[in-house]
Amino acid sequence: PTRRSSDLNMHELLEKLCCNKEKVETIIQKIESGEIYIDELKQYLPMMNEIVTCILYEAKISINEEFLVQVLHDLIDGIERQDDVILLDTLQYGWLEILNYVNDKLQGENIDE
Repeated sequence: PTRRSSDLNMHELLEKLCCNKEKVETIIQKIESGEIYIDELKQYLPMMNEIVTCILYEAKISINEEFLVQVLHDLIDGIERQDDVILLDTLQYGWLEILNYVNDKLQGENIDE
């Protein structure tokens, strides 16, 4: 069932985006400083899954779904291989970019696609 997103839902989504960004930035810092991060990243996945669902179905914004799928694929690949380079690149230049893009769109800033 589709329903119109109220301001409250949008506010909740912005809060979730903020939490996701903080979590991802923490994981990125751990990867960069050589700390153990894989458990934290795995624990983050359900949160990531929830925000992906929100982005696709609740946030009425256009997003490049192919890019989103590619980023998620690369993340899974990086986790399976436990490859710091793939994960760092994907989190920084893929997932974080998506979170920032969605955040900016929801806040009503005009972004050139």
